[in-house]
Amino acid sequence: MAKSTENQKNNSSNKLPATDVTSLVSKSTLKLIKESSMIFKGTLIKKGASNMSVIPANENLAIAKVESGLRVDPGLGDIKGMEITMAMQKPNSLALNKEAIFFTNAWIHGDGISVTEVAHLEIDDKENIIGDSNNILEVIKRLPETYLKERIQEASLIVSGEILRITKVENQRLDRDAPIWAKASVRVEDILKGKVAGNEFDLFFPTSIARRWYNSPRFTIRQRGIFLIQPTTKTYFLEQRQADLVILTALNPLDFQQESQLELIKNLLIN
Repeated sequence: MAKSTENQKNNSSNKLPATDVTSLVSKSTLKLIKESSMIFKGTLIKKGASNMSVIPANENLAIAKVESGLRVDPGLGDIKGMEITMAMQKPNSLALNKEAIFFTNAWIHGDGISVTEVAHLEIDDKENIIGDSNNILEVIKRLPETYLKERIQEASLIVSGEILRITKVENQRLDRDAPIWAKASVRVEDILKGKVAGNEFDLFFPTSIARRWYNSPRFTIRQRGIFLIQPTTKTYFLEQRQADLVILTALNPLDFQQESQLELIKNLLIN
């Protein structure tokens, strides 16, 4: 029989507290961090300009010199000292030679780097900021754990177990965006959150390579790990009696974790 390690505080019915990173930065800054693929500390050195041949200069552009990269695609290497073309949200909101932390997303990479600005936080002469650069860097380091904690909060069922069988699912829609479900029979070994009847349950997972489903976990027989489960009624089944069913899914890349993550997940459930 599957055992339950759900703690005495009944975590399954209570929301977890706000993620720890909210003690380091404001909620608005945390939102900016999550929305930005490239974050750097730097200075505007020229407005209405571009240093990339494929991007003509216009009044919404500016060139920023990077003092330090806080969140950067490793493929770009060290961007310290680089001059980056940036499409600004409000070009007149920051003076030339004024330091700021820029929250941006990648735009065009070619004979240089260009980004589109999400927002910036201005740094004053005493190096103070709403959420300073050191705290922002620490938040970025903690993002993987932060995202995992959010998935744990959202999951209705979390179990450790093993895939016993994979079976084909009949009577599905096969349109372009359909998931093309397969069904995994999961043997439950430990219940970390929620309830499940018996020692097994069926977990539906997409096999389609369509963009919507491309990063969803794909399962194999005898695969062991920790499953973060969400029910869904969007089944894509053809028959109406099936279309009204509620099925269990694990669609986010974080919804399957290796067994080595068990203690971390238990700690995130408690804290």
